[in-house]
Amino acid sequence: MKEKVYAYIVDYIIKNGYAPSMREIAADLGIVASTVHIYLKLLEDDGKIYCRHGSPRVIRVNALKITKS
Repeated sequence: MKEKVYAYIVDYIIKNGYAPSMREIAADLGIVASTVHIYLKLLEDDGKIYCRHGSPRVIRVNALKITKS
């Protein structure tokens, strides 16, 4: 499920140009926000993402560069 959360975040950022909120992740994946928080922490510990805690949409995927055409 951790990788599913990661893939969702990457896809969302590519499609929208900004990160999803924890509530959006939870609703779209059918899990509760506290579970999303756990997965975000694990992904951050793995070095795959950066989260600024206390901000709803500050998730940055490390090594993902998006250019707008």
